[in-house]
Amino acid sequence: MLDASSQHAVRVGSRRSNLALLQTEMAISLLKVQKPHIMFEVVEIATVGDEILDVPLSKIGDKSLFTKELEKSLLVGEVDLVVHSLKDVPSVLPTGLVLGCVFGRSSPEDVVLMAPHNRGMKLSDLPVGATVGTSSIRRVATLIRKYPHLKFISIRGNLNTRLAKLDTPSNLQKQCCTGNQSLSYDALILAKAGVERMGWVDRIDQVLSDSFYAVSQGALAANVFKTILLSWIYYHLFMTSRVVCLNGYRPAQFGLYSSEISSSVRCW
Repeated sequence: MLDASSQHAVRVGSRRSNLALLQTEMAISLLKVQKPHIMFEVVEIATVGDEILDVPLSKIGDKSLFTKELEKSLLVGEVDLVVHSLKDVPSVLPTGLVLGCVFGRSSPEDVVLMAPHNRGMKLSDLPVGATVGTSSIRRVATLIRKYPHLKFISIRGNLNTRLAKLDTPSNLQKQCCTGNQSLSYDALILAKAGVERMGWVDRIDQVLSDSFYAVSQGALAANVFKTILLSWIYYHLFMTSRVVCLNGYRPAQFGLYSSEISSSVRCW
């Protein structure tokens, strides 16, 4: 339980991917600054978005693909708080839950990682018909206008899996998650924050600094019960002000992965 006097470890729910576990440890490190006497235990939880890998995210049709199972575990008492990438959190949370922690934001931009045979190139350098992997229709909607000569194709899996698909030689071929057609990827679009956290900065060939990005991309947050909010509040005030603004802009009825909504915030 989230009780300062408790001798039990606080159970922190996390997705099972390497990036999610890394981000959860980052969040725990920040919480330990406030609660140095508390022990934490990471509980790995599988989510729909991690389990269904043969369908594009936009076709699955759920607004909580990477959060629902974590929230269920929180609601039934299997964990005490859950850590999310804030961009995956719906505008409307389950009854009784709140964002008890909003941590600082890393770089919000998207980046391009090129296949080995295209290293050092930018999207504009790729030939007509070159294939670019992304799991986001938001990215496609933004980039297809600027790079109409490219072919944007769904790519699924965690970051390690997607990078492996990018680096697989084309003669081995990969199976597209939308069917049985075989293809290879010339480039991959990812969130810069995730790439940096995984230590892959040297793989970045282009930063899409002039493009819009997902609402709250690059930030981490934790859900807790409303009743214990006051004892476990952790708000990065500058980031929280952005979240309040942007989540108000993002309609609750839109699915996070079936919508082309994106954002860009500048503060003075």
